Amino acid sequence: MIKRPPTRGLWVLATALGCVSALLMGSAAAADELQTEHAAAIAAATAQASQWLGELDAHNYAESRKQTAPVLQQRFTEEEWVREVGRPREALGRSLMREQEQAEFSTRVRGAVPGQYVTVIYLTQFANIPLTQEKVLVQLDDSGQWRIAGYDINRAPVEPSGNDVPAKNATSPSKE
Repeated sequence: MIKRPPTRGLWVLATALGCVSALLMGSAAAADELQTEHAAAIAAATAQASQWLGELDAHNYAESRKQTAPVLQQRFTEEEWVREVGRPREALGRSLMREQEQAEFSTRVRGAVPGQYVTVIYLTQFANIPLTQEKVLVQLDDSGQWRIAGYDINRAPVEPSGNDVPAKNATSPSKE
């Protein structure tokens, strides 16, 4: 009598490996899809942030308020917004340069309800102050529009230049 190899066990093993492969490929595809969605969200939110900063640069403060999230519109009347945003911006002088440093997608922001947010950070040079870092928080609203939900401006962090930090193996000048 010829013995047959145990095929049932191999079939079960092959099926299990196939299922695991399908799950891994499915989760990789889902991760790629999510990454694509986040990239699209970042692009749309960044465009909104840049357009909004352009309104501030052009001194269109009342128009800039219309592009903010409801939470900011409820907090400030148009008159208050123009006063609270306009006066400080006027003191900065005109924007000479603005470069996007970073944009990051998140679903949670401290102090805010869960949702879709993008934080965009710019390195900006104004005429009257040292180099600054502008941080714009953009939120996707219920109608599918990206709205400004926060704005912060601070002095840009200073990175030490190569001349400011002594090299580890630097030697002092010799005296002759």
